[in-house]
Amino acid sequence: MYTYGMKSRGFSPGCQPMDGLVDWRDDDNSCFFSVLTYNRQLTKEEQEQYELIPLCFNERRKDND
Repeated sequence: MYTYGMKSRGFSPGCQPMDGLVDWRDDDNSCFFSVLTYNRQLTKEEQEQYELIPLCFNERRKDND
């Protein structure tokens, strides 16, 4: 999963990419208005367009055993 912080505004229609969005929450205890979770990594263009800050990437690892 891929997590991003919204630094300029909170979750609202048209304020974040919807493709791959699996969860969001307002976060009163951080420096972000909302925190978004996606099932895909957003492109650099999406991050810049919506002013999103990458917070955590939790990718599944493949074992070769």
